[in-house]
Amino acid sequence: MGKVIAAITTSVDGYVVGPDDGPEHGLGIGGERLHYWVMGGPWTYADEAHDPTAMQGADRESFEAVTEGLGCAVVGRGMYEAAGAWGGRNPFPGTLVVLTHRTEDQPDPAAGFEFVDGFDAALRRARELAGDGHVSLGGGADVMRLLLTSGGVTNPSIERALVELLGKPVAESHALCIPTAQWGHPMCGPASVRGLVAAEPDWRHLTGLGWASLGVLELTALPTIGPDRWAPWVRVADVVLVDGGDATYLCHWVRQSGLVDLLPSLTETVWVGVSAGSMVMAPRIGDYFVEWPGAPDDRTLGVVDFAIFPHLDLFPTNTMAHAERWAAGLDVPAYVIDEETAIVVADGSVRVVSEGRWRRIEPRGAGA
Repeated sequence: MGKVIAAITTSVDGYVVGPDDGPEHGLGIGGERLHYWVMGGPWTYADEAHDPTAMQGADRESFEAVTEGLGCAVVGRGMYEAAGAWGGRNPFPGTLVVLTHRTEDQPDPAAGFEFVDGFDAALRRARELAGDGHVSLGGGADVMRLLLTSGGVTNPSIERALVELLGKPVAESHALCIPTAQWGHPMCGPASVRGLVAAEPDWRHLTGLGWASLGVLELTALPTIGPDRWAPWVRVADVVLVDGGDATYLCHWVRQSGLVDLLPSLTETVWVGVSAGSMVMAPRIGDYFVEWPGAPDDRTLGVVDFAIFPHLDLFPTNTMAHAERWAAGLDVPAYVIDEETAIVVADGSVRVVSEGRWRRIEPRGAGA
C-alpha cells in the first residue's frame, strides 16, 4: 500500500490562495501567481489553455517528486467547484475522489471524478483506486471559525472570544440565525422558534446580543430555492447563529440543503452554536442525545474531532456522572461543558473559554 501525501503550494508569507476564491478564480484573485511554477511561467484564468509541460528545471523536478507513484487524489467539493471541475475532466493521475455529502449528482465516470460521502469513506475509496500507488490529499488551509457553546454568549469571557473571532464589535456584525434544529426536538415548536427569531429575553445570549442586523436562514427551505439564491446571503453574513434542538435533525438538513458544501469556503464567517448547534459539528453525539425518530444513528458532521456534552448541571439528567457514562460509549475525545463555557476552534487550534465548569474526557484506551 502506498503513502497518503498532503502537499500544498504556499507563499513565503503563508498564503495558499488569493482573496475571493470561487468559480472562474479557483486560486482567488491574483492567486495564479502561486502556481506560475506549475504552469511554466505567468498565466491567468483568462488564458485559453495552460500548459503544465512547460515546467523546467527545479520546478519540474519538484513536481515529479510530488506526483511520482501517485495513484489517486482526494479533494473537497468546495475545491472541485471553485476550480470549475477543471473544465469537466480530471487533470490529475488516476481518479479524483471528491469528498461531498451531495453524491446524487455523480459525474460521468469517464470524466475521472468520483463523489464519496464522508472523509473516512473517501480515503478508503482512494486507497482502493490507487492500489499500490500513493494518495494525495488536496485542499486549502482555512476552515470556518467556530464558537461552540452550551447556552450562548453568557459571560464577558465568551463575548471577548466572539469579538476576537469576528474581528469587530457585535454591533457592527451582520448575523443569520438558523432555527432548524428546533423542529427535530419534541420540546421545541413554533413558540420557541418565534422566540429565537424575535430575540426574546430567553435568547438574549444569542440573537439578542445587539447585532447590526439579524436574518433567518431556515435550512428546510433551501433545497426549494437553490444555492444561487441563498448562498450569497450566507457569504455576506459575518456570523451564523445556530440554535439548539436535535443535532441529528440539524445535521440532516445541513447536508440536504447543501450548506455543508459551502462551509469550507466560509473562512471569514463565524459559526456560533448553542447546544445542538454546537454538537452537530462533532463526529458523533451518542445515542443519549438523539431525539429525532428519523435519525439513522448518532453520527453528525465531523467538522471537529471531538464530541460535546452540553448543559452540565443544568438538568438533573446532565450531571458529570451522566456525562462519564455517555462518554464511555464514544470513540472520540469529549468536552463536557456548562452554560458558562465555550469551545473556540480557529486557526487549527482548540481552546476552552470558561467562567464555569468543564472537563475533557479521553476515549477509553487512549494512550494505552
